[in-house]
Amino acid sequence: MSRDTINSKEIKGIANRHLYSRISYLHQAAQYLASTSNNTSAIAVKQKDTLPLQMNGQSIDSNNSKASSTDYTLATGEFDRGKPSNQALRLSSHLLAICRRTKVKASCDMKRSICKSCNELLVPGKTTIIRMENKSKGSKKPWANVLVTKCQRCGFKRRYPVGQERQCKKKDRIVAQASGQI
Repeated sequence: MSRDTINSKEIKGIANRHLYSRISYLHQAAQYLASTSNNTSAIAVKQKDTLPLQMNGQSIDSNNSKASSTDYTLATGEFDRGKPSNQALRLSSHLLAICRRTKVKASCDMKRSICKSCNELLVPGKTTIIRMENKSKGSKKPWANVLVTKCQRCGFKRRYPVGQERQCKKKDRIVAQASGQI
């Protein structure tokens, strides 16, 4: 191989790969935290028992007489937002902020898994209600099926057509009809 082929643009790969990997990591972390959010009651009870005591703005640990900064922040409630559901909300809003700031397009599946109104990660059965709807007369038109997702946090509804392929743009349809007639 010559030196020219090594330095060519074909080898470089995806631009902004680090941004895509960061966005993917944030989405996976938010999904994990949102899926484990119902099991937090046992975790919260254990953490309450291990929190240090606080007197006059200083934390007092039963084992050590010196106050550590970690204990102090836990005792003052700075980490009250530490519930997995709130962390998932923060990660998903951070994900969207990165997409906006860097002008990187998130995939359709990723965008559909985050509520547009409150940035809650939509996990079917836990944070969202999903149902199929067909408002045609007696549901006789199978191409009129619509998937409706409703966020349980804010009540925002999104509707996605199901079963029907997206129609071509009007100018493309006119060109196709004209070429078929000739």
